[in-house]
Amino acid sequence: MNFGKIRNIAVGLAVMVALAFTVSTGPALLK
Repeated sequence: MNFGKIRNIAVGLAVMVALAFTVSTGPALLK
């Protein structure tokens, strides 16, 4: 398993977590 593949997986997970965090907290911040 090379570093590029690990990095791609890590970036993908980070993006999904960031999107989930934004979606879950966005409406609360807009109130």
